[in-house]
Amino acid sequence: MKIVIIGGGPAGLMAAAAASSMGATARIIEKNPYLGKKMGITGKGRCNITNSADISEFIPNIPVNGKFMHSAFYAFSNTDMIDL
Repeated sequence: MKIVIIGGGPAGLMAAAAASSMGATARIIEKNPYLGKKMGITGKGRCNITNSADISEFIPNIPVNGKFMHSAFYAFSNTDMIDL
């Protein structure tokens, strides 16, 4: 199966990886000069998605409505991201 993914940011790259792991051929179309460019600006350049702190420390440091992210962090944690 062949698929096209629009956007080479974090979600697009994860979609391509998931598709590839299931045997599909994925092509990513991105407007920026290279894939993953937006990940470099995550956390004001610190790319802190792979921070090894406990998730309970993340919530108070989210500027707006940290409780909204609570279930997302526990469904796919920072350690899950590091493992990926």
